[in-house]
Amino acid sequence: MPVRQTETTITAEGPSRVVVRITAVTPHGPTQDGIVGFAATVEFADPDVVPFIAGDLVFGVTGGQGIAVGSQVSLEAEHICGRPRSIPSDIAARLARNAVIAWLALFERLAMETATDNELALVEAGDEQLGLLLVRLLQRLTKVDVIVGAGDVGPWRSVLRPDRDEFAPDCEALVAILKKEARTPRYLVLAGDPRSRVFDLNDIVSLFQQGIGAVRVLDLAWISNVGWLTVARSRFAISDILAELKPIFETEAQALFELCPQTT
Repeated sequence: MPVRQTETTITAEGPSRVVVRITAVTPHGPTQDGIVGFAATVEFADPDVVPFIAGDLVFGVTGGQGIAVGSQVSLEAEHICGRPRSIPSDIAARLARNAVIAWLALFERLAMETATDNELALVEAGDEQLGLLLVRLLQRLTKVDVIVGAGDVGPWRSVLRPDRDEFAPDCEALVAILKKEARTPRYLVLAGDPRSRVFDLNDIVSLFQQGIGAVRVLDLAWISNVGWLTVARSRFAISDILAELKPIFETEAQALFELCPQTT
């Protein structure tokens, strides 16, 4: 039965499933295969099996059509996580989607948990929504040093940039930083809109080719577009990803999603 019939009662269909009422969704009008971030309120759960009770505020990601504000949905408990009450629903939905995309990029595709403390990562558009979150993940969960490159849309540059980072507002400044580092970035993560990138990526690739060793490049737009199947097949549970990042969300959600332009 379509979940858009929001007055129809949906059963949990299994002890590990939770029935929620959707309060925010991003993106609007999701496609069948898209990654959908949402915020919701728990309407039914078995507290002996899952860590939720009716009335809990949650957020998560899912896929497919039929997810809309007001809809009632039955989900696996591992697809959701309790959210801080201080985070509004619309911000929570974007947080969930961007967090999962960033996590998949770093740890599913690039396996950066194995990176050493002598390696360098360059994050293009690290001053925008998705890039900022990705930079924070790098700093919190890996040993790499980070250089943050600008996006094209007025950065709020003090967010998520500890003293060890350097900020490159254009390609010329980036080249100067890389030369001063005297080491080639091992990882290049493109976090901005592919249609409006600040850097001449051909110049950057040429710089990388002068270094020693392979450079791993990942465009987050690719991760965003691959869709729900990428998430469903991940070795990481959505609930674990979001739980790991809750300390960041609790202290920096407003900065991430209100003071910075939306890029996803």
